[in-house]
Amino acid sequence: MSDQAPTPTDRPTTVLEAAMLALSEETIEAETLLWVMTASDLLLPEVGEGEDSAALVIEEDDGVDYLALFTHLDQVPDLGEHDPEFSEVTGLDALIALPDDTGVTVNPGADGSFSVDPRNIGEFRRHLIDSGLIRES
Repeated sequence: MSDQAPTPTDRPTTVLEAAMLALSEETIEAETLLWVMTASDLLLPEVGEGEDSAALVIEEDDGVDYLALFTHLDQVPDLGEHDPEFSEVTGLDALIALPDDTGVTVNPGADGSFSVDPRNIGEFRRHLIDSGLIRES
């Protein structure tokens, strides 16, 4: 048995990864990808310990914060000094807990990653509220 980390070819592609590829090939719309992300199980990296633990947020070049989420551990890049623990969350739970001024990035640093800015996340959350999936806060 090998001690090497698995590569994406060593496991089935997740539905979200397939949707991310479809978006890059322009065979689905971005909103469809968001619906798939909402229904997906994702990995949320948390840094720090105990009560000081916080979700890993990445600041993009535009100065906007993005919550980092991953489809699988093999999609996590080297995070330097960060040595996160990972919690499994649904995309829906991540969107519910997301601050209004924070976007989402899935598989940052990996091929085929995608990011959604806070404004578009806000619009999508409005769809989730209108659909009765989340309550307006």
